Amino acid sequence: MTVITYSALSTFQACPRRYHYQYKLGRVKLQDEIALQVGTAWHRAMEAYWAPGETDRTPAAIEMLRQCADYLDEAEVAKLLAMVETYHPPVDDFEVVRIEAPFEERIVNPETGRPMVGTTVAGKIDCLIRRLRDGTMWVLEHKTTASEILGYGDYWEALQIDAQIAIYVVATGASGAYYDVVRKPTIKLCGKDTDAEAFRRRCVAQRAEEPASWHQWREVVKSADDVAEAQLDLWQSAHTLSDCERMGRYPRQSRSCHGLFGRCPYIGVCVGTALIDDDTIFRTKESAHEEWEVKP
Repeated sequence: MTVITYSALSTFQACPRRYHYQYKLGRVKLQDEIALQVGTAWHRAMEAYWAPGETDRTPAAIEMLRQCADYLDEAEVAKLLAMVETYHPPVDDFEVVRIEAPFEERIVNPETGRPMVGTTVAGKIDCLIRRLRDGTMWVLEHKTTASEILGYGDYWEALQIDAQIAIYVVATGASGAYYDVVRKPTIKLCGKDTDAEAFRRRCVAQRAEEPASWHQWREVVKSADDVAEAQLDLWQSAHTLSDCERMGRYPRQSRSCHGLFGRCPYIGVCVGTALIDDDTIFRTKESAHEEWEVKP
């Protein structure tokens, strides 16, 4: 049985060649880009904040940040600390069932009801929560962004077709999902900041002026049509990936060379200025289960 992780499939959809380097060859860059490091640190903080039974949530998240963000520069750490200090989700309205919940699901063609033979999709859900007022189960998805999150602009428009969440809902039997979106501070460290602590205070002050601009908590219910579309996207993408593996050919996607998370770490290999087996640039994953999962 072949198991495709959702991270791997998302990478394949963005660029098949990157999928080949990262998941088939298992080669990852020795040092992650800053955006990925920040995203990883935030998700570790959220694990601490939403841990089942945790009562002192903000201090727990701050402590986790300080433990896992020591490789970031002081300005990035200051921003993350400000994000945690001003993070106030409606946590008392929910019971945390599980964090980092793994799942494995059949890949089903919604038009025929038939599963893909020999292949499943797997992943980890940020958090499963139970809504106290009615006892229903919901998927909780943590996200960070530099984009505007007030209203229903480009950021939310793209999430309307987020197939990943629809598959999570199917896999867990949840009623829907909550998007827990935190916008990153937009100010930069400058001469008026005597140290990182002064910069942190400025970030906190910026966020206090209009809290809704920096944190949005939104309920999303996926209709039967949404789920069917997501399953069909998954079905077609999985078959396309299977075709690439059968032929041993993974096309490059130039539009992904410079994207949301900056410059692709494999662009030098694609253009011939670096080698994928150069151990001064890349390392091999320690196991097949080690993921380099991007969590924006």
